[in-house]
Amino acid sequence: MGPNYKRIAIRVKGKKKLVPLHRVLYLSWGFTIPKGWVVHHKDGNRFNNSRNNLIAVSPMEHARIHSKSFRKVDGEWFKRCASCRKWVPITGYRFTPRKDRKGVLRNISKCRICYRKYIRRYMTTYRLTHRALVNAIALKSYYKNRARRRNAG
Repeated sequence: MGPNYKRIAIRVKGKKKLVPLHRVLYLSWGFTIPKGWVVHHKDGNRFNNSRNNLIAVSPMEHARIHSKSFRKVDGEWFKRCASCRKWVPITGYRFTPRKDRKGVLRNISKCRICYRKYIRRYMTTYRLTHRALVNAIALKSYYKNRARRRNAG
């Protein structure tokens, strides 16, 4: 939560707590906010706390709303392909691990067509079968996630 939101002080179990005004108003109108969800200002103006301007959304949807690489058209989310730069429905996406300039393994999002081209190029370069390539990619992401879990725990 940024510092520019209006906040009010509330006492919880004898302790004073600063709570964003738009969350308190949203709850006071009888709406519920599921655990972990955020209250979003539809028009982007964080000082406009009117009833029809606030909506509770999941953190993933909130990130998509504020991201420049996502777009919502007729209730369906679209993402821009990193290779061909076309807007593709999220259902048509593959997230491919790839090393960036610094050697850090990152998930690069590609549409299915660009992903197939990437796989063919990779297979011919390293003379791998498709199954071996998929296993190599899965192993990389498995060990990366395992290391994250160890560091987090």
